[in-house]
Amino acid sequence: MALQREFKSAAALAICAVVLSATAFFFGNGLHPHWWLTWLAPIPVLLVAFHGSARQGCLVAFFSFFLGSMTWWSYFQILEIPTIVRILAFVGPSLVFTLGVLLARLFLFRRKPWLSLVALPATWVSFEYLMSLGRNGTALNLSYSQMNFLSILQVASVTGIWGIEFAVLFFASAVAIAVVNRHQPGHLRFAVGSVAVLVAVLAFGGWRLSQPADGRQVTIGLASTDQRPLLAKDEADTQQIVRAYSQAIDQLAAEGAEIVLVPEKIGPVSNTSSGPTLDSFRQAAERNHVTTVVGVDQHDQPLKHNLAFVYGPDGNSLLVYEKHFMVPHWENGYERGNQIALFPTPHPDWGVVICKDLDFPSLSRQYSNHGARLIFAPAWDFVADDWLHGRMAVLRGVESGFAIARSAKQGLMTISDSRGRILVEQHSGESSPAKAIGTVTLRSGRTLYSRWGDWFAWLNLAGFVGLVVARFVYRKPLALLFQGIRKAVSPQDRTSLRRL
Repeated sequence: MALQREFKSAAALAICAVVLSATAFFFGNGLHPHWWLTWLAPIPVLLVAFHGSARQGCLVAFFSFFLGSMTWWSYFQILEIPTIVRILAFVGPSLVFTLGVLLARLFLFRRKPWLSLVALPATWVSFEYLMSLGRNGTALNLSYSQMNFLSILQVASVTGIWGIEFAVLFFASAVAIAVVNRHQPGHLRFAVGSVAVLVAVLAFGGWRLSQPADGRQVTIGLASTDQRPLLAKDEADTQQIVRAYSQAIDQLAAEGAEIVLVPEKIGPVSNTSSGPTLDSFRQAAERNHVTTVVGVDQHDQPLKHNLAFVYGPDGNSLLVYEKHFMVPHWENGYERGNQIALFPTPHPDWGVVICKDLDFPSLSRQYSNHGARLIFAPAWDFVADDWLHGRMAVLRGVESGFAIARSAKQGLMTISDSRGRILVEQHSGESSPAKAIGTVTLRSGRTLYSRWGDWFAWLNLAGFVGLVVARFVYRKPLALLFQGIRKAVSPQDRTSLRRL
């Protein structure tokens, strides 16, 4: 009877942990996350894993993360991802999270609290980094849940986004271990050390946010409408929208904008030298003495081109940029660009990217290492991901040290500084271009992350491999090997070996 009561109590505790953690993961991540819930989400899972059996910890960890990941289900439907692929996309990360929890449990039971502390963060960062090497880059990374927590974002200037998610999981692990080990020798030293690490990270963030800007101010105009002329067959069908954008440029210039940005793919063009669409923007730039950045779609053979044109205040073409990274499925059949695009003098520290390019930190580092201090990004979102995809772009500026102006149709128009502060935010217009204008002060200096790249991710990957080796290779198999050798060698031979 006592055993049955104990079993029911353990089952109730496990169910409670799943409900708490899954709920926190569900609302702490996703398209509109509550950042503080992500810090708390792993704690119930870890407490159950540290107190109960390995099987119980495994089940609680898997189902907590799996159910919490359902926050992405409707978004995956919008992206038209097949159901089986969606399920696999939830199962894989849930298994990795479970592995991290079990490694943390193992090393805590071996009385290695410091190894237990980094087991889950190192496992997760290693997985997310390897995933970022694929076609979707860093999309849906856990770090983006923290975009409203500016102090923790600043660590990305040193470690990239990997330091943000490491800190989140480090905190959860530290709390769980401190609770379980509160009566163990050295628990105070462990608690003080863990708190010191987190305080140092947040103090760095506060210091970086307090640094004054030292560059010139730039007044930027943004315009965007949700209309989708990309579906038109030729330029003649898009001239109404082109005229609306030209009028928006006139109005923004009159309000003091020195450069105006519109979204990507506002319509098709037949060639890249002239035509009614490009001529209209060239004339708007010259007429208002402002620089304009416009995204268009060139229907070419065998591949299409997603391009951004920049026209100077005199109407001359300053540069043409071709998008580097395409949205899987939605942009099949497009040529990939391979060159960055920086403005000529007098603004050689301004650059251009397009939408999904900002999902990939490596491209942003290239711009930073070439001196970029301000990036313009024509974009196109999926309505539901307006906040998330816009904030993913903002984090590239924190990592690599530049301000970002982004104009998205079916999304948000934003201007952000190199610390991730949102200076301007306005949703795109449904039938006519919505307009926004704002001023950003530029800052100088590359970040450590732009110089060193993904060093912290590689450090975590090496740490994860070391933890796995320590668990699965080094101890048990070698111990069995030496035990087998000992049994195989006769007593007389062992005596001879000892004499030698």
